[in-house]
Amino acid sequence: MTTAFAIKVILAVLAVLFVSYGLLHEDKFVAFEDAVIRFIKKKVYLHKRRKAIEKRRQQQKRYAAYANRPQSESRERRQGTSVERRRVA
Repeated sequence: MTTAFAIKVILAVLAVLFVSYGLLHEDKFVAFEDAVIRFIKKKVYLHKRRKAIEKRRQQQKRYAAYANRPQSESRERRQGTSVERRRVA
């Protein structure tokens, strides 16, 4: 008997015992399933929330870097070109 076969047999016996326990104690089994489902939903929700917060922080960093750049030079150039256009026209 190999180790892999022994592990398969043990897992099969455990599966049969688990199913038989579930049939005999259905109310406890349903409560266990509900608890597992709630736990998984909570983990998924927290993961999505954490990702959204991280994405928002990254966007704020990009916006802050864009907002802090010097804009006075570009405004002066724009005003100078518009004034020249008015004089020519």
